[in-house]
Amino acid sequence: MQYRLAMMAKMGAIAVSYNLFGWGESMLQFKYSWFSGGCPCESGLPVHLVCGGTNNAEIAAICAPRSLLIISDGKDWTTAVPTLEFPFIRRTFAFYGKESLVENAHFPEEGHDYGPSKRQAAYAFLAKHLKLNKPVGGFDESKITIEKKEALYVFGPNGESFPKNAVNDLKTLKTVLETAKSNL
Repeated sequence: MQYRLAMMAKMGAIAVSYNLFGWGESMLQFKYSWFSGGCPCESGLPVHLVCGGTNNAEIAAICAPRSLLIISDGKDWTTAVPTLEFPFIRRTFAFYGKESLVENAHFPEEGHDYGPSKRQAAYAFLAKHLKLNKPVGGFDESKITIEKKEALYVFGPNGESFPKNAVNDLKTLKTVLETAKSNL
């Protein structure tokens, strides 16, 4: 994440990251127990189960007709994206006459991560579609300083400064979410 944000800033974007629930600092509040996909990057409320069920291809197609890059690889559940999900998503974009705005960067020999090759694809895509600057010499991450993740925590490296009224268990979290839902 730090590589991506720093490179996007170098490209002229305002780069902001927020702590998704179940990642980063919020992991200091809860035991790892919130998971509805093949990876914590798909965690959160069970979005795949709403309205009778959906899948990642349908969720991605919601982006149409705005530009979308789908990054996939050959060593996890995204292996079929180029032949299965991507044609469906591209067809959805075609309904808007915007199929040129959706791309798939597939890495058949790689596994599930957001490593350098995938970040490079993302930088090129973002530069193209957001009209960002392309740094002289390409997207060189070698001069980016990476901080230890604990240095980025707002509430201390071990969560010792969480507010006393912070939600810190799943039972309380469920109550808070249900209360919010009923107040809609």
